[in-house]
Amino acid sequence: MPATLTSSRELIVPYFESLLKTTPVGPHSSELAYALGWITPNGDDSTWAIQDSAYFGSYLKDPSTNEVVRPSDSTLWEIGSCTKTFAAMSYAFHLAKGHVQRDDKVLPTIAPYLPSTDNLPAALTTMTWDDLRTMRSQLVGNQHKGPSIESSSSVETFFQDLTNKSNYTGNSLFNYSNSSYALLGFGMLIVAHSLKSSTPLSFDEFLPKLREYWYDTLFSPIGMPDTQLFNQQKVDSYDIPHWQNSPLKKANWPAHTPAGGLLTTMPDALNWLTANMKPNGAVPANVIENMRSHPSHTQTSKSNPRKRSGEGQYIANGWFEKFYPSLCAPGKQNSIFIKGGSVPHFRASFAYAKPDNGAISQKGIVILTNDDELSLQPITQNLMDLLIHEIPD
Repeated sequence: MPATLTSSRELIVPYFESLLKTTPVGPHSSELAYALGWITPNGDDSTWAIQDSAYFGSYLKDPSTNEVVRPSDSTLWEIGSCTKTFAAMSYAFHLAKGHVQRDDKVLPTIAPYLPSTDNLPAALTTMTWDDLRTMRSQLVGNQHKGPSIESSSSVETFFQDLTNKSNYTGNSLFNYSNSSYALLGFGMLIVAHSLKSSTPLSFDEFLPKLREYWYDTLFSPIGMPDTQLFNQQKVDSYDIPHWQNSPLKKANWPAHTPAGGLLTTMPDALNWLTANMKPNGAVPANVIENMRSHPSHTQTSKSNPRKRSGEGQYIANGWFEKFYPSLCAPGKQNSIFIKGGSVPHFRASFAYAKPDNGAISQKGIVILTNDDELSLQPITQNLMDLLIHEIPD
């Protein structure tokens, strides 16, 4: 029997509420807000699956008036590194259309934006698009100590920093890197621009053009009218929890916008999750296949071989594909695609089940919050466990 709004809500909401009661109480505990969304099977081809959501807590809407409100469908949340799945989708579109190949070198595309092509780091000369996708580009990650490309202050500085040998690790093992996905996102923008014009973009054009490009190719067709890459003038008109404290408001984080600069609402987030789950919905099936194909193990040492059973983690175009024995239904090898994001004052988590034999996934979870003390990954995994085992396919 297919899931119903009542049955899934009765399963999901009480579990989530029980976790909130154990959340540490801090100075801003009265301003913590949560949005929980889920997708379950409907059994009706015309509607495919059911989207539902619930909201908890409250947040400070306007510090000048101390107005506290409850979150709703119109609340806008930062999603941090979940933005990387959007950069990956733009890459998947270009792959599907044949504009780029996985093993194409990155350098010919970005060369016009570098200060010089002389004496470049060896890693930059050999880097491919798939090296960026799998975070094996050798670019340093956010765990790097000291100044690096991870703290580039502008788009122009970011491209300058690509030519600095100190911004590379010297090995091609997996290394979680915002810069890899910033370059992937900007690179796909350059590819799209080059199809229309032979004149390079100016650095001042990068962010406006990126917003326009993602809106036209991702947000609009998928049905995400309120989703946006950071834009101070536009977001000031929305209800955003703790926005006055957000580092994005102060620094704008322009160099890494494609890796972590996106804001969305719960209805839009559920439409994004649906688009990733349902081939030939808002997104063509061959694009979704490119999103999921060629996963690479996130091993950090050569002694950790790739395995396809038991626990394991692989990166597949922005999403991490994870295998958990507890998430496997009897006789099946289910895995989940999951991605989390965090910036100061915000956390986000997206996940959906990958069914066997290429079937369409119809179970997914989204959590958005301004509670930066709540660990979302285990909660998301537990919610997916409930959906997989308790909600019929």
